[in-house]
Amino acid sequence: MRHLLRQGECIRNANGRVEEYNDVPRTTAGKKMADKIIYRPMEVEEEKDAFELIVRVFQKHVAPFYSKKGVEKFLGMLSPEVLCDMEKRKNSFVISAKHQNRLIGILAVIKDSHIALIFVDSKYQGDGIGKHLIDEATRICLKRNPALTAVTVSSSPNSMSFYEATGFEAQGEEVDEGGMRYISMRKTIK
Repeated sequence: MRHLLRQGECIRNANGRVEEYNDVPRTTAGKKMADKIIYRPMEVEEEKDAFELIVRVFQKHVAPFYSKKGVEKFLGMLSPEVLCDMEKRKNSFVISAKHQNRLIGILAVIKDSHIALIFVDSKYQGDGIGKHLIDEATRICLKRNPALTAVTVSSSPNSMSFYEATGFEAQGEEVDEGGMRYISMRKTIK
C-alpha cells in the first residue's frame, strides 16, 4: 500500500536547490512490518543517528569481511559531518527510512548515479527496506537526469546477493583497496 508524504517534503536537486518531492512514498515494507516506514531526505540533525546506524551495521555485517586496515579506512572516511556534506552537494543526496520515528535505514548517492552507501538496521533486514531505498534513489536519479541509463554501487562481498536480487550485475572481479573489499556492480534502468 502506498501513500504520499505530506506536502513540503524536499530534497536537493542536481543544481543544489531544495525541491519538493510530494511523491516520495511512505509504505508498509515486508510481511513483518505492521506500521508504516517513512522514506524521505535525511533531515537536519539526523546525521549523528545515521552515522551511529552505519557504524553499528557495518561492524556487524561488513567488518568481518574486511582486514583491520580496511575497517579503519572505511570508518576513517565517514563522520556525521561527511553525511551532512553529502546532503549539501549538488550531485548527491541522502535518503532515510524511519519506523516509529526511529532511523532504521540510510542510503547516500553521489554523482547522481552511484550508491555510496546503504545500511539497514539488523532487526529490519529482509523486510524490503533496502530494496525500497534503492528504488527511491533510482527514481530520484532519473528525475534529476532522465537520460540516465544505469545506477552503480561498490558492493561488499557479503552484500552481492542483495544487490543481485534488486537487479544489479557484477562488472568484474573483487577489488581489495587498502583492505576494503568490493565488487563493482551496475543496474541498467531503461
